[in-house]
Amino acid sequence: MTEQTRIIGTQIERSAVKDERERIARELHDTIEQELAGLSIQLRNARQRIATAPEQASRSLGLAEQMLRHCREEARTSIRDLRSTALELRGLHGALEEMLTPLATEAGAHFSLEVKGEPYHLAGPSEIHLLRIAHEAVANAARHASPRLIQVTIEFTPETVSLEIEDDGCGFDTDAPAPRGHFGMLGIRERVNKLQGTLQTHSEPGKGTRIHVVVPSEVAKRSNGSTPHS
Repeated sequence: MTEQTRIIGTQIERSAVKDERERIARELHDTIEQELAGLSIQLRNARQRIATAPEQASRSLGLAEQMLRHCREEARTSIRDLRSTALELRGLHGALEEMLTPLATEAGAHFSLEVKGEPYHLAGPSEIHLLRIAHEAVANAARHASPRLIQVTIEFTPETVSLEIEDDGCGFDTDAPAPRGHFGMLGIRERVNKLQGTLQTHSEPGKGTRIHVVVPSEVAKRSNGSTPHS
């Protein structure tokens, strides 16, 4: 009976991994399709304006270049998710540590990860979304904020799962419009919406940045609660 239980457990685990990889593949397809549609619009604008409004055409080409760069980064991240076994082997805490520590280290910052509360099982799509939200936030800090310290905290309560990313970098004006072509916060916001969660961003120039995401636990636990391609 024990051996039969082990075999059944292995089959269930393999099926779950297969489903997760298929989900990531769908997300990769949808992301590239959306990005290429936007890229096509910018290129069409540039072609129409290149003779009569060369400055506007140049801006469209510049934005198209930024969109293409973002599309490539998203594709690489999704492919890394397809290949990575961090979530399968080490869970969300281990995957956060494995993926985020190098980002902070390369930027010359100390990385700290803390888990509060008693962790419980989250659905695969929810783990991927939280992992990607943290990755985008830490990458933004590492690239643009020159931080000395990046802290990530994930907290489990019976009602919610919360994720907080805080750095002591240069900060920014949250009321100012985002620079054209900067898609990081937009991607974070989209993932939070898919998790039916809330997002708060606190930052001031010279005072660092704190991003706080709160997701209902019943959604985070539900495998179909955050279907990425919907």
